[in-house]
Amino acid sequence: MLVWRQKKYKKVYTVEDFIEIRRAKGLSECSNDKENEGVHNFCADAFATWKPVDNDFEYVIPTSSKQLKASMTSINKAIELAPTNSEIVDNINYVTNIINADTKRYFDGSVKLIVVTAIVGLLAWWRIGFNMAVIFFVGIILYVVQV
Repeated sequence: MLVWRQKKYKKVYTVEDFIEIRRAKGLSECSNDKENEGVHNFCADAFATWKPVDNDFEYVIPTSSKQLKASMTSINKAIELAPTNSEIVDNINYVTNIINADTKRYFDGSVKLIVVTAIVGLLAWWRIGFNMAVIFFVGIILYVVQV
């Protein structure tokens, strides 16, 4: 299966970036404890839907695109709060790096199956006609791009 994803977070955030965001929103330059707690909760929520590996609750991975989307929603909410605490900013960067690592493009299918299906599709086109070959080629496309 081919997953067509790119990095969602192309920027490494800094405290200065968030100070500029806060200025643009008309907020104070420093985030308060309530906002920092909210950001911390959003960062924790980013991992809430991920599945533990081998019943080990310390190591979790996303197993579907829905889980990644939920994580990105949580992180986007954390970024909107624009924290100015350097530890929390580092935590946001850590979570965005994990999300970027899990959304890279990769192929996880059988090349042999694709080649055999293409050959059968070409033979079907040659012997039976275009209409039958279309079924094989649509099958290849659906196999390669399924998510």
